[in-house]
Amino acid sequence: MNNNLWFQNKKVWTWIISILAVITLLIGLFTYTGIRGIRKSIHDSSVTTGTMTTTQSGETTDARNSVTLGGKSYKYTEKKTYNVNNTDSSWADYADLTVKKVTLYRLATSQKISYSNESGNTIVVFDLSIAAKKDVNPLLSISTLSVNGKQAEAASVGSSSFTGDINSGVTTDGSLYYIFDSNDSLDNFTKGLRWKGKIFPADSNDNNTKEYDLTLDL
Repeated sequence: MNNNLWFQNKKVWTWIISILAVITLLIGLFTYTGIRGIRKSIHDSSVTTGTMTTTQSGETTDARNSVTLGGKSYKYTEKKTYNVNNTDSSWADYADLTVKKVTLYRLATSQKISYSNESGNTIVVFDLSIAAKKDVNPLLSISTLSVNGKQAEAASVGSSSFTGDINSGVTTDGSLYYIFDSNDSLDNFTKGLRWKGKIFPADSNDNNTKEYDLTLDL
């Protein structure tokens, strides 16, 4: 009669080792597949085809006259760029806001733009810079732009540089996008351009919110 305990049985240990080997092989296979997928995703997101030029403000144009927002390209028939470089330092102890540039794109057709629910034939890109002197929270995703009797809220085109806190001593550049439908020429379109947006202190106990109401003469 064999009184060996189970852990003294060679066949049991052979069976256990075989199962562990299979589990280890499966874990390795899943890990390799996952890492390969992540690497492919990173590679795909960083690859650009064609002849491309990326401006300092972040909008991308190519030789076929198109602007890319949120990963999608929109053909335009006309483009106008206004270098503003106008700084508002009225919120002196908290932050300086600079309107660096305004760019207008007249699209070939009126269409829905990126992730927003807005449709139009004109994209207005507002390039801003915020130099924080205290921790601030720019809630500029709900800013508005009114132009020549029309008004639009900032459109969602993917991630934004103006979400979340900006720490004291940090300068953040970013762009805001506004969609309009207009038959006016771009020369006349900018009449009465007015931008409104709010920046909050990061400290929830600080009620010194800054509301900007800027009129630009382009």
